Amino acid sequence: RVAAAATIEQRMKGLMFREKLGAGDGMLFVFDEPGYHAMWMKNTPLPLSVAFVDGAGAILNILDMEPHTLDQHAAAGPAVYAIETNKGWFAKRRIKAAEAEVSGRARREVQRHQRHDHPGVGLVDGVETVEEARGQDPHAHARPPPAIAFATRRTRPGGRGRPRPS
Repeated sequence: RVAAAATIEQRMKGLMFREKLGAGDGMLFVFDEPGYHAMWMKNTPLPLSVAFVDGAGAILNILDMEPHTLDQHAAAGPAVYAIETNKGWFAKRRIKAAEAEVSGRARREVQRHQRHDHPGVGLVDGVETVEEARGQDPHAHARPPPAIAFATRRTRPGGRGRPRPS
């Protein structure tokens, strides 16, 4: 389960003060504008990994972060999203920057909203738009949450076809 952080207040707090984070849990940060956003670990007792994602869904870079540090962990390019989860989550799944992108239903939602000039999409907890994430409790939605999946840019054997899911 991933929580959305779409307001400045939600992004500032992030995963601070969390003592536990489930194996598949994390937080999706939705930024107002693309930029070289950075994270730090002030008041965060858990080691985390962060993936910065551009507007097209490509992972720009993935960084590991140690608890209670003030080091800046910045996006390698203009990021629209960041996904924080337990340290090593991306490595365990062999997800690497420039080789993976957000795919599946989450990717289609991003593309659909970009076509309609929306600034971004909350990809988790049943939140479809940033506006919904800012105005409503994401857990109040009856719809099931869209999946966040990753696909490598490597193709199937023979070099043909769509990227295979990782």
